[in-house]
Amino acid sequence: MASPTVADDMVLVSYSKNGLEWMFKICYEYANRWRFLYNASKCSLPVYNKKTEDTSTFYLGHDCLPASDKYTHLGIECNSLLTTNNAIHDACVRLRATYMSMCSKGVAPERLSPPTLLMIFN
Repeated sequence: MASPTVADDMVLVSYSKNGLEWMFKICYEYANRWRFLYNASKCSLPVYNKKTEDTSTFYLGHDCLPASDKYTHLGIECNSLLTTNNAIHDACVRLRATYMSMCSKGVAPERLSPPTLLMIFN
């Protein structure tokens, strides 16, 4: 079991259903103690290496957590197949859009020396 956390992004990882339920219980009790709420609508619950069609329902307190095939953690989309195709595609689209935006402003690679390019991006 693990819980990698950065700021308000948290991931709970468990090898078993019982372990995950136990971590949800800890999170819920901690939130009650310190008087804050988790937003269940922003949570997702992908299941990796699912061997059976288990339709388990998980709860964080009284809120049902939605099952999902993908989730976003720290801005990176992850899916239940552990592939990175969507993340790579999205990065290429953003890079292409940035390049086209620079070209439309009159910035072209043949007009810039490498030190000038470094200054633009830094």
